[in-house]
Amino acid sequence: MAEYQQLEELHPLVSDVGEDNFSSQGSFTTFPPPRKTMNRIDWSMRISNLDFLVMVFLPSCMFLLVVLLFVLIFYEYQWLVWSMMAMCFLLGILFILVGIARLQLSHLAIGLLCLAAACTGAGAGFYIYVAYASSYWSVENGAVYKHVEPSTPGSKYADASLITFTPDSIVDFGRSLGYMEAGSLYCVAPIIPAGPSSDTAQYWAAGWDCCGSRGDFKCGDVRKDEAKGGVRIFDDREQFSAAVRMAESVYQMRPSGGGIPVLWTVTDERFIHNLFVSCMSAVAVASAISVVCSFGAALAIRIWARKNRDEGAESKLSL
Repeated sequence: MAEYQQLEELHPLVSDVGEDNFSSQGSFTTFPPPRKTMNRIDWSMRISNLDFLVMVFLPSCMFLLVVLLFVLIFYEYQWLVWSMMAMCFLLGILFILVGIARLQLSHLAIGLLCLAAACTGAGAGFYIYVAYASSYWSVENGAVYKHVEPSTPGSKYADASLITFTPDSIVDFGRSLGYMEAGSLYCVAPIIPAGPSSDTAQYWAAGWDCCGSRGDFKCGDVRKDEAKGGVRIFDDREQFSAAVRMAESVYQMRPSGGGIPVLWTVTDERFIHNLFVSCMSAVAVASAISVVCSFGAALAIRIWARKNRDEGAESKLSL
């Protein structure tokens, strides 16, 4: 008892341990309090060869699917494209939820890559649609007229999507005009018969950001002598109509009721085929880039997971 009291005086911080912990041999035994440890979530860092292949090819296939949806059916079935887009997003979210629930890095990575593929595929698909596919489908599904006189009233060919004019038709560069609105320049120039200048025009060569405010018109294939036709422009109708009215006012031409804007080009029998080839070429290039990006992302994730797994194993051995 005296030894215990002496020890208590020397070590006041352990004075509450009591006499029971003091052994008969005069030694004193204490145990450190348990350390408070935070709960740590152990993710499975193992990515098998099968998981790696899925990480590469599933996002690439989803990217290609979304691009093809925009290119092939967006022209007529926009609701179906958006429905399929929603399903792609749901698939990516499902992989993410499964990965979180099972603590599987591979499933989480697949879900994130699928979401990225769906978003980038929508962007690439819409760009290809605007640049190539919309023109192809408007020509393919619309009316085609050949040997049209520039003086023929435009109301007669209101349903035209592709117009080939008579060989004596020309674009009057001297009366071109650029109309600026919301940062875009809408360019128009009258299509008239060769010879004395006409004071009216039913059809107008048109384009975006390809002319000056007056003159310097270089839209489409206007510099090619063999170009004698145009593809009907359906986008931005109000802006092109405003540009036509302004040009008629500036050059004192008789009003044509807005005219029909066309992209002046070589409209021979190969034109539709070339549009389709250009569209599919853009799809192939975008898909190839998607595969390369998916492979690079999957490889980076696999290397990172392997590095973290090796570091975790070494830390366990050191303990």
